[in-house]
Amino acid sequence: MEYFSVTFKFDNADNTLNQFNGLSIEVLADFLKSLNSVTKGVSDDGLVLSNISGNCYAIELSTPSVTTFKHIETLHEQIANGNLSALKSNEKMYAKKLTLILVQNSLMLSVYNSDKTFYKTIQQKEIPEIFPYFYETDAICGTLTKIGATSLNANARNTIVISSYAGEIEISNSQDNELRNHYKKGVLEFYITKKINSETRKIEKTTLDDFIMIVPHSVSFTNTLKEVRANHGEYFSKIEIDE
Repeated sequence: MEYFSVTFKFDNADNTLNQFNGLSIEVLADFLKSLNSVTKGVSDDGLVLSNISGNCYAIELSTPSVTTFKHIETLHEQIANGNLSALKSNEKMYAKKLTLILVQNSLMLSVYNSDKTFYKTIQQKEIPEIFPYFYETDAICGTLTKIGATSLNANARNTIVISSYAGEIEISNSQDNELRNHYKKGVLEFYITKKINSETRKIEKTTLDDFIMIVPHSVSFTNTLKEVRANHGEYFSKIEIDE
């Protein structure tokens, strides 16, 4: 089986790193853990620590997967070129961790393959700004099933729960007053903004931007079906409605 090797050579300005003056176990473990987070799952074959050269503190990693090997090359080429905007969220976090290691320990890093046809040097003097969150907007339809503050405290958040959405949605005081008349009545369309963690991709907060009434509470289900069938034609023509 053919193996592909990539070397991570850490060095300082004086070129004095060796087997006795290298990365601490803590820093090395931090680096390897972060690298694993961006290579795990790229293929079924992972990376193996094959060798550490003492004369320059170069870490050699090997993998039988050409996909993982090329992924590492592409990733570090983008980091070396400062093209962080093209990276995925976990890759941006790796770039930040790598920069922290280099800046805090006054190091530079060269990444190269076995014949050095790929060779990139990363030397950071400042930590790049990585935004921890991003925002998405969405529109959802449903019935208002819960409304109110989490406590009687004056600073408590006003929230709502919608039948078609998992989780609470924060609302303003004015929205709280407007929505109370729609509690468990009819179907509304809610326009929301989700605050999403860039690293975990979890929604950390949802806020309500606006809402409109779609189906009033006074309209019967039968009449709603008739309206849907009239608006959308043959697609709903097979629905039987008992008068």
